[in-house]
Amino acid sequence: MTEVGDSTPTQRSVWASRLERALLGVVGAVLCVAVSSVQAVTAVNIGPLVFRPVPGLVAVAGLVGGPAAVVGSTLGYLAYRIVTGVPAVWESVGLLVLGLLTYLLWNRFGSVRHQHPLRAPPLVQAREFAVAVGIASLGAAVVSSWGYEIAGTLPFFPTALFVATEYAASAVVWGGLVLVAVPRFVSEERWRAMVDAIRPTEDGRTGESRTWVVVTAAILFAWFLLGSAISGWFQVVELVPPFHLRLRGLDPLLVFTEAGPFGRGGVILQIAVGTTLATLWILSSLRWGLLPYGRDQDRDRDVDRHQRQQNN
Repeated sequence: MTEVGDSTPTQRSVWASRLERALLGVVGAVLCVAVSSVQAVTAVNIGPLVFRPVPGLVAVAGLVGGPAAVVGSTLGYLAYRIVTGVPAVWESVGLLVLGLLTYLLWNRFGSVRHQHPLRAPPLVQAREFAVAVGIASLGAAVVSSWGYEIAGTLPFFPTALFVATEYAASAVVWGGLVLVAVPRFVSEERWRAMVDAIRPTEDGRTGESRTWVVVTAAILFAWFLLGSAISGWFQVVELVPPFHLRLRGLDPLLVFTEAGPFGRGGVILQIAVGTTLATLWILSSLRWGLLPYGRDQDRDRDVDRHQRQQNN
Protein backbone atom coordinates (compact mmCIF):
# COMPACT_ATOMS: atom_id res chain seq x y z
CA MET A 1 0.00 0.00 0.00
CA THR A 2 2.80 2.36 0.87
CA GLU A 3 4.51 1.83 -2.46
CA VAL A 4 1.34 2.61 -4.38
CA GLY A 5 0.70 5.65 -2.23
CA ASP A 6 4.20 6.94 -2.86
CA SER A 7 3.82 6.69 -6.61
CA THR A 8 0.32 8.15 -6.83
CA PRO A 9 1.25 11.84 -6.40
CA THR A 10 3.82 11.57 -9.18
CA GLN A 11 1.32 10.02 -11.59
CA ARG A 12 -1.28 12.57 -10.54
CA SER A 13 1.09 15.41 -11.35
CA VAL A 14 1.57 13.99 -14.86
CA TRP A 15 -2.19 13.94 -15.46
CA ALA A 16 -2.54 17.42 -13.98
CA SER A 17 0.11 18.68 -16.40
CA ARG A 18 -1.70 17.12 -19.34
CA LEU A 19 -5.02 18.59 -18.25
CA GLU A 20 -3.38 21.99 -17.89
CA ARG A 21 -2.04 21.82 -21.41
CA ALA A 22 -5.43 20.77 -22.76
CA LEU A 23 -7.03 23.78 -21.08
CA LEU A 24 -4.35 26.06 -22.53
CA GLY A 25 -5.17 24.70 -25.97
CA VAL A 26 -8.88 25.33 -25.51
CA VAL A 27 -8.29 28.87 -24.27
CA GLY A 28 -5.96 29.55 -27.21
CA ALA A 29 -8.54 28.24 -29.68
CA VAL A 30 -11.35 30.35 -28.23
CA LEU A 31 -9.24 33.51 -28.25
CA CYS A 32 -8.08 32.91 -31.81
CA VAL A 33 -11.65 32.39 -33.05
CA ALA A 34 -12.75 35.56 -31.25
CA VAL A 35 -9.91 37.62 -32.76
CA SER A 36 -10.45 36.13 -36.23
CA SER A 37 -14.13 37.07 -36.14
CA VAL A 38 -13.23 40.77 -35.91
CA GLN A 39 -10.27 40.57 -38.26
CA ALA A 40 -12.03 42.60 -40.95
CA VAL A 41 -12.11 45.54 -38.54
CA THR A 42 -8.68 45.13 -36.98
CA ALA A 43 -6.61 44.32 -40.10
CA VAL A 44 -4.55 47.08 -41.70
CA ASN A 45 -3.83 46.97 -45.45
CA ILE A 46 -0.72 48.64 -46.84
CA GLY A 47 -0.30 47.77 -50.50
CA PRO A 48 0.20 44.01 -50.80
CA LEU A 49 0.76 43.67 -47.05
CA VAL A 50 -2.04 42.85 -44.60
CA PHE A 51 -1.20 43.32 -40.92
CA ARG A 52 -3.56 41.22 -38.81
CA PRO A 53 -3.74 40.48 -35.08
CA VAL A 54 -3.86 36.68 -35.47
CA PRO A 55 -0.08 36.16 -35.97
CA GLY A 56 0.53 38.37 -32.94
CA LEU A 57 -1.90 36.30 -30.88
CA VAL A 58 -0.17 33.06 -31.89
CA ALA A 59 3.24 34.52 -31.03
CA VAL A 60 1.93 35.65 -27.63
CA ALA A 61 0.54 32.14 -27.12
CA GLY A 62 4.04 30.77 -27.63
CA LEU A 63 5.45 33.49 -25.40
CA VAL A 64 3.17 32.77 -22.46
CA GLY A 65 1.37 29.45 -22.91
CA GLY A 66 3.87 27.24 -24.70
CA PRO A 67 3.19 24.58 -27.37
CA ALA A 68 -0.28 23.66 -26.09
CA ALA A 69 -1.55 27.22 -26.46
CA VAL A 70 0.08 27.52 -29.90
CA VAL A 71 -1.50 24.31 -31.17
CA GLY A 72 -4.90 25.31 -29.76
CA SER A 73 -4.72 28.77 -31.32
CA THR A 74 -3.74 27.34 -34.70
CA LEU A 75 -6.51 24.74 -34.66
CA GLY A 76 -8.99 27.43 -33.64
CA TYR A 77 -7.96 29.60 -36.58
CA LEU A 78 -8.11 26.66 -39.02
CA ALA A 79 -11.57 25.68 -37.76
CA TYR A 80 -12.77 29.27 -38.15
CA ARG A 81 -11.51 29.45 -41.73
CA ILE A 82 -13.11 26.10 -42.59
CA VAL A 83 -16.46 27.20 -41.15
CA THR A 84 -16.30 30.47 -43.13
CA GLY A 85 -15.69 28.48 -46.31
CA VAL A 86 -12.03 29.36 -46.88
CA PRO A 87 -9.78 26.53 -45.64
CA ALA A 88 -6.33 27.92 -44.95
CA VAL A 89 -4.21 24.84 -44.36
CA TRP A 90 -0.80 26.23 -45.27
CA GLU A 91 -1.50 29.53 -43.57
CA SER A 92 -2.37 27.59 -40.42
CA VAL A 93 0.83 25.56 -40.75
CA GLY A 94 2.76 28.83 -40.98
CA LEU A 95 1.08 30.15 -37.83
CA LEU A 96 1.93 26.91 -36.03
CA VAL A 97 5.59 27.30 -37.01
CA LEU A 98 5.53 30.95 -35.93
CA GLY A 99 4.21 30.14 -32.45
CA LEU A 100 6.42 27.11 -31.81
CA LEU A 101 9.61 28.82 -32.97
CA THR A 102 8.80 31.89 -30.88
CA TYR A 103 8.38 29.60 -27.88
CA LEU A 104 11.62 27.74 -28.54
CA LEU A 105 13.78 30.70 -29.49
CA TRP A 106 12.76 33.35 -26.97
CA ASN A 107 13.24 30.98 -24.10
CA ARG A 108 16.75 29.92 -25.11
CA PHE A 109 18.98 32.35 -26.88
CA GLY A 110 19.06 35.01 -24.18
CA SER A 111 21.54 35.68 -21.42
CA VAL A 112 22.27 32.58 -19.38
CA ARG A 113 22.83 34.56 -16.21
CA HIS A 114 19.13 35.50 -15.96
CA GLN A 115 17.96 31.87 -16.25
CA HIS A 116 14.45 33.06 -17.19
CA PRO A 117 13.22 35.33 -20.01
CA LEU A 118 11.26 37.57 -17.63
CA ARG A 119 14.19 38.08 -15.26
CA ALA A 120 16.16 39.96 -17.89
CA PRO A 121 16.01 43.79 -17.97
CA PRO A 122 13.18 45.24 -20.12
CA LEU A 123 15.49 46.28 -22.95
CA VAL A 124 17.06 42.84 -23.02
CA GLN A 125 13.60 41.26 -23.09
CA ALA A 126 12.60 43.48 -26.00
CA ARG A 127 15.78 42.67 -27.93
CA GLU A 128 15.50 38.93 -27.31
CA PHE A 129 11.83 38.86 -28.27
CA ALA A 130 12.38 40.91 -31.45
CA VAL A 131 15.15 38.57 -32.63
CA ALA A 132 13.13 35.47 -31.74
CA VAL A 133 10.06 36.78 -33.55
CA GLY A 134 12.14 37.78 -36.57
CA ILE A 135 13.59 34.28 -36.94
CA ALA A 136 10.23 32.65 -36.21
CA SER A 137 8.49 34.84 -38.81
CA LEU A 138 11.06 33.86 -41.41
CA GLY A 139 10.45 30.20 -40.56
CA ALA A 140 6.68 30.61 -40.83
CA ALA A 141 7.07 32.44 -44.13
CA VAL A 142 9.29 29.87 -45.84
CA VAL A 143 7.18 26.91 -44.69
CA SER A 144 3.82 28.40 -45.67
CA SER A 145 5.15 29.83 -48.97
CA TRP A 146 6.75 26.49 -49.78
CA GLY A 147 3.34 24.88 -49.28
CA TYR A 148 1.67 27.49 -51.48
CA GLU A 149 4.22 26.83 -54.23
CA ILE A 150 3.78 23.06 -54.03
CA ALA A 151 -0.02 23.41 -54.09
CA GLY A 152 0.15 25.78 -57.06
CA THR A 153 -1.59 28.58 -55.16
CA LEU A 154 1.10 31.27 -54.91
CA PRO A 155 4.76 31.52 -55.94
CA PHE A 156 7.37 31.16 -53.23
CA PHE A 157 8.70 34.61 -54.07
CA PRO A 158 7.57 37.27 -53.25
CA THR A 159 5.03 35.50 -51.00
CA ALA A 160 7.70 34.54 -48.45
CA LEU A 161 8.90 38.13 -48.21
CA PHE A 162 5.39 39.50 -47.67
CA VAL A 163 4.44 36.85 -45.10
CA ALA A 164 7.65 37.30 -43.11
CA THR A 165 7.10 41.06 -42.97
CA GLU A 166 3.44 40.75 -41.96
CA TYR A 167 4.07 38.15 -39.27
CA ALA A 168 7.09 39.93 -37.80
CA ALA A 169 5.29 43.28 -37.56
CA SER A 170 2.16 41.76 -36.03
CA ALA A 171 4.07 39.59 -33.56
CA VAL A 172 6.38 42.41 -32.46
CA VAL A 173 3.47 44.78 -31.88
CA TRP A 174 1.22 42.37 -30.00
CA GLY A 175 4.01 40.57 -28.17
CA GLY A 176 5.56 43.90 -27.27
CA LEU A 177 2.25 45.05 -25.80
CA VAL A 178 2.20 41.99 -23.57
CA LEU A 179 5.79 42.48 -22.42
CA VAL A 180 5.30 46.19 -21.76
CA ALA A 181 1.69 46.51 -20.65
CA VAL A 182 1.15 43.53 -18.35
CA PRO A 183 3.98 44.35 -15.89
CA ARG A 184 2.45 47.82 -15.50
CA PHE A 185 -0.76 46.31 -14.12
CA VAL A 186 0.77 43.55 -12.00
CA SER A 187 4.01 43.36 -10.05
CA GLU A 188 7.07 41.87 -11.70
CA GLU A 189 7.05 38.94 -9.26
CA ARG A 190 3.37 38.30 -9.90
CA TRP A 191 3.92 38.41 -13.67
CA ARG A 192 6.73 35.87 -13.44
CA ALA A 193 4.62 33.64 -11.23
CA MET A 194 1.72 33.82 -13.70
CA VAL A 195 3.94 32.79 -16.61
CA ASP A 196 5.71 30.07 -14.62
CA ALA A 197 2.34 28.64 -13.53
CA ILE A 198 1.10 28.03 -17.06
CA ARG A 199 4.30 27.58 -19.02
CA PRO A 200 5.98 24.16 -19.34
CA THR A 201 9.11 23.71 -17.26
CA GLU A 202 12.20 24.66 -19.23
CA ASP A 203 15.66 23.36 -18.76
CA GLY A 204 18.16 25.31 -20.69
CA ARG A 205 19.31 28.69 -21.80
CA THR A 206 22.76 27.34 -22.46
CA GLY A 207 25.65 27.91 -24.79
CA GLU A 208 24.62 24.88 -26.88
CA SER A 209 21.13 26.35 -27.17
CA ARG A 210 22.64 29.50 -28.64
CA THR A 211 24.43 27.37 -31.21
CA TRP A 212 21.09 25.81 -32.13
CA VAL A 213 19.62 29.29 -32.62
CA VAL A 214 22.41 30.20 -35.04
CA VAL A 215 21.95 26.92 -36.93
CA THR A 216 18.18 27.47 -37.09
CA ALA A 217 18.54 31.02 -38.41
CA ALA A 218 21.10 29.87 -41.00
CA ILE A 219 18.88 27.03 -42.26
CA LEU A 220 15.82 29.26 -42.54
CA PHE A 221 17.75 32.02 -44.28
CA ALA A 222 19.24 29.51 -46.72
CA TRP A 223 15.75 28.15 -47.40
CA PHE A 224 14.48 31.67 -48.08
CA LEU A 225 17.36 32.48 -50.46
CA LEU A 226 17.26 29.19 -52.37
CA GLY A 227 13.48 29.11 -52.58
CA SER A 228 13.33 32.72 -53.76
CA ALA A 229 16.10 32.17 -56.33
CA ILE A 230 14.35 29.11 -57.77
CA SER A 231 10.96 30.80 -57.82
CA GLY A 232 12.28 34.05 -59.29
CA TRP A 233 14.33 32.32 -61.97
CA PHE A 234 11.41 30.21 -63.20
CA GLN A 235 9.09 33.23 -63.18
CA VAL A 236 11.53 35.20 -65.35
CA VAL A 237 12.16 32.35 -67.82
CA GLU A 238 8.46 31.56 -68.15
CA LEU A 239 7.80 35.15 -69.23
CA VAL A 240 9.69 34.45 -72.46
CA PRO A 241 7.69 32.49 -75.09
CA PRO A 242 9.39 29.16 -75.90
CA PHE A 243 9.75 29.99 -79.62
CA HIS A 244 11.85 33.05 -78.74
CA LEU A 245 14.23 30.82 -76.80
CA ARG A 246 14.52 28.41 -79.72
CA LEU A 247 14.95 31.27 -82.18
CA ARG A 248 17.95 32.59 -80.22
CA GLY A 249 19.51 29.20 -79.69
CA LEU A 250 18.65 29.12 -76.01
CA ASP A 251 16.96 25.71 -76.10
CA PRO A 252 18.63 24.57 -72.83
CA LEU A 253 16.53 27.17 -70.98
CA LEU A 254 13.38 25.29 -71.98
CA VAL A 255 14.01 22.91 -69.07
CA PHE A 256 13.05 25.81 -66.79
CA THR A 257 9.61 26.27 -68.35
CA GLU A 258 6.35 24.80 -67.13
CA ALA A 259 6.65 21.89 -69.55
CA GLY A 260 10.22 21.18 -68.45
CA PRO A 261 11.37 18.30 -66.23
CA PHE A 262 11.25 20.43 -63.07
CA GLY A 263 7.52 21.08 -63.42
CA ARG A 264 5.54 24.25 -62.88
CA GLY A 265 7.65 26.90 -61.19
CA GLY A 266 10.40 24.41 -60.43
CA VAL A 267 8.15 22.58 -57.97
CA ILE A 268 10.41 19.51 -57.95
CA LEU A 269 13.40 21.64 -56.99
CA GLN A 270 11.32 23.37 -54.30
CA ILE A 271 10.32 20.00 -52.85
CA ALA A 272 13.95 18.83 -52.83
CA VAL A 273 15.25 22.02 -51.20
CA GLY A 274 12.42 22.22 -48.64
CA THR A 275 12.55 18.60 -47.50
CA THR A 276 16.35 18.65 -47.27
CA LEU A 277 16.54 21.82 -45.16
CA ALA A 278 13.57 20.81 -42.99
CA THR A 279 15.27 17.48 -42.29
CA LEU A 280 18.50 19.27 -41.37
CA TRP A 281 16.58 21.50 -38.93
CA ILE A 282 14.85 18.52 -37.30
CA LEU A 283 18.17 16.72 -36.93
CA SER A 284 19.79 19.80 -35.40
CA SER A 285 16.90 20.15 -32.95
CA LEU A 286 17.20 16.51 -31.94
CA ARG A 287 20.97 16.94 -31.63
CA TRP A 288 20.54 19.66 -29.00
CA GLY A 289 17.41 18.14 -27.44
CA LEU A 290 15.28 21.19 -28.09
CA LEU A 291 12.10 19.69 -29.50
CA PRO A 292 9.39 20.14 -26.81
CA TYR A 293 7.73 16.77 -27.23
CA GLY A 294 11.05 14.98 -26.93
CA ARG A 295 11.45 16.57 -23.49
CA ASP A 296 7.91 15.55 -22.56
CA GLN A 297 8.72 11.95 -23.40
CA ASP A 298 11.92 12.15 -21.36
CA ARG A 299 9.95 13.49 -18.41
CA ASP A 300 7.38 10.69 -18.71
CA ARG A 301 10.19 8.13 -18.84
CA ASP A 302 11.70 9.66 -15.71
CA VAL A 303 8.34 9.34 -13.95
CA ASP A 304 8.02 5.68 -14.97
CA ARG A 305 11.59 4.97 -13.88
CA HIS A 306 10.94 6.63 -10.52
CA GLN A 307 7.83 4.54 -9.99
CA ARG A 308 9.64 1.30 -10.85
CA GLN A 309 12.38 2.14 -8.38
CA GLN A 310 9.81 2.74 -5.64
CA ASN A 311 7.95 -0.48 -6.46
CA ASN A 312 11.18 -2.44 -6.29
